[in-house]
Amino acid sequence: MSLIRAYIRLNRNPGILLIPILIDALALIGGLSSVSFYGEPASPFKIIFETGLPSLSHILEHPVLINTFKFIAYHPEYPPLTWAFVLAFILFQSFLQGGYINRLYSMAGGDSDTSFSGQCLKYWLRFFLLSFILLFFQMSVVTLLVFMLHYIGMFIALSIFIVLRVIYIYFEFSLVVHNASFGQALRISGRYFKDRTRETYVSVAAFFILGGVLSYVVHAFWSIYAILLFIFIYGYLMTGVQLALMTSLVNIRRER
Repeated sequence: MSLIRAYIRLNRNPGILLIPILIDALALIGGLSSVSFYGEPASPFKIIFETGLPSLSHILEHPVLINTFKFIAYHPEYPPLTWAFVLAFILFQSFLQGGYINRLYSMAGGDSDTSFSGQCLKYWLRFFLLSFILLFFQMSVVTLLVFMLHYIGMFIALSIFIVLRVIYIYFEFSLVVHNASFGQALRISGRYFKDRTRETYVSVAAFFILGGVLSYVVHAFWSIYAILLFIFIYGYLMTGVQLALMTSLVNIRRER
């Protein structure tokens, strides 16, 4: 099974796990230095939409990690220095995206002759701009549909995001693997999904289900100790899913 093979390969090459774990650990320190830990145990089931470099912040209801725009939205009263700190973390995360995805590509059997640092320098601006584009797109769609249709609009917006994420599941990967622009990556990732295999279905299902289950569990045991533990658990499990997705991309390329 593709997912099991991905974890076997990850266990043999665990160095890539340092990237998401390090970022989340630093983001947690930054978050706690700005706002004390807060929130109560709950039971949300959050759906993640971000591929590429995983972060526990993607599934948290309360933004206690500072590497997300949600931190600013929840704490608008903080001074501009805190806003700059958030942007610095997002920039740092964007910087590592290219290297992380390229490393996944190499582990999946793809040909890559560029160093990790070279990929980081090559793609940081694209991923930094992408974070703003996605934020604006999500806010615009949700605001418009909720204004027009209220609660039904929220459901429709969520459905739109899920469908687009599935169809363009390889978008971030395509940016790096093909050195593509945003428009080119949309077309390329769409073609990859059109040529999808059974591996693709398994990996996409794992992507959504695993993210939702981990979100539910971390909120059910909500505490600083749960966050610390799940930084490692989430980084490991979601990197395995990302590797399975990348492996399916490599296999589709070979079969063409």
